[in-house]
Amino acid sequence: MTSCLPAHSRYRVIVNPWAGRGNGQRLLPQVRGLLQGLPHDLVLTEAPRHATALAAAAADEGYEVVVAVGGDGTNFEVLNGLAGRETAMAFLPIGSGNDLIKPLGIPRDLAGAARRLREGRVRRIDLGRVGDTYFGNGLGVGFDARVALESYRLPRLRGLPLYMAAIWRAVWRFHSPALTIHYDGREIQGRFMMANVANGRCLAAGFWLTPQAEMDDGLLDLCLVADMPLPIFFYHLPKVLRGRHTHLREVTMLRARRVTVEAQSPVPMHADGEVLDEAVTSLGIEVVPGALRVLC
Repeated sequence: MTSCLPAHSRYRVIVNPWAGRGNGQRLLPQVRGLLQGLPHDLVLTEAPRHATALAAAAADEGYEVVVAVGGDGTNFEVLNGLAGRETAMAFLPIGSGNDLIKPLGIPRDLAGAARRLREGRVRRIDLGRVGDTYFGNGLGVGFDARVALESYRLPRLRGLPLYMAAIWRAVWRFHSPALTIHYDGREIQGRFMMANVANGRCLAAGFWLTPQAEMDDGLLDLCLVADMPLPIFFYHLPKVLRGRHTHLREVTMLRARRVTVEAQSPVPMHADGEVLDEAVTSLGIEVVPGALRVLC
């Protein structure tokens, strides 16, 4: 269900100048031009997690909309400042992946996204939560978190080439951990290359890990990829780009409201591509229905 913004809404625009390997700074004049005539003020982030504080302050000050100008990292920070509040979130995508907006149907070009922003249609979506941290897209334990770590070390690349290079680097440094996963009172054990708990459908600049996920169904979608030899892994990897991996015998797809993951040895963890912990052994994840209002 969608609704409309009230007349004379105010917009706080949060720009990450480092998004997309510096796109935020380069595209700032274009962003200002696209926002002409819209009642807004624009601020630049100055440090990691600054966007979370700016978004929360905007909600406290009564702004109706916060516009995230960046990529999935910026979106992650902004939604953590707005979760559970009535201030809506909007998107002007300039990042490397821009995965959160894909299932929302928001155009990936700036002009198209700006037109959608001005239409002012608001929808409520769910968020995932681990501890006190929210995520819009997905949380990963294992290989995809290792990929996220490796991507930090490749500053010259963007988009899909960045993630493919990070995958290549990660695969030689990774051993599938032994995990016990509880989901809504059931349990599954094994060695998994990946254990992804998703609210959205797409991660890592185009990998459709959970292609059937809905962002407003009150459920999290799980994609569990069993340990497999590297040649088989690379053979199947292109199928994930099209969401055609879900039938493979090495892949288990599940849905749940609450998930706990226990690892026999420490493993890295990411949420929406942001590494939260490089060595976690236990975590609890839950869905928070209707936690975020978005313009889409």
